[in-house]
Amino acid sequence: MCAAALMALGTGAANASDGPVDAYFWFSYWVSIGRLDAAADRFAADAVVIVAPACPARAPCVGRDAIRERYLARIARFVKERPLIDQRLVGTTLYAHDERSYRNVVTGVVDARAGRYAFVLRGGLIASLTFGGDDATPAFESMARTGER
Repeated sequence: MCAAALMALGTGAANASDGPVDAYFWFSYWVSIGRLDAAADRFAADAVVIVAPACPARAPCVGRDAIRERYLARIARFVKERPLIDQRLVGTTLYAHDERSYRNVVTGVVDARAGRYAFVLRGGLIASLTFGGDDATPAFESMARTGER
């Protein structure tokens, strides 16, 4: 679907969730055109984001307002520079990578996993978003799946 056709749908129809990855798709779309309010609406009300530096593990963004103010405002500047690629759905988690690769300073090996985002989907919305190999990721993914803290 082209961007003009998507825009013609408006926010109501465009936010309808018919498939397992629709929340991720619409989140990506709204961020790409600078509609941070609509992008924030793709997160569950109790969603958790752990993506440094805006939302590090020691001070995660919890809830739509924090996600909009701290995380989305920051990433809106960089979306066109580093789009997400290689999306894979595993159960209720969608994994995606950004275009950067990282060279391990100790081994010299290029590691693409360091650029991995994990979107946990629940009830047609994004329940959590984490980045890379953060040790807190499994706990937050578990919490996001069940909705329990």
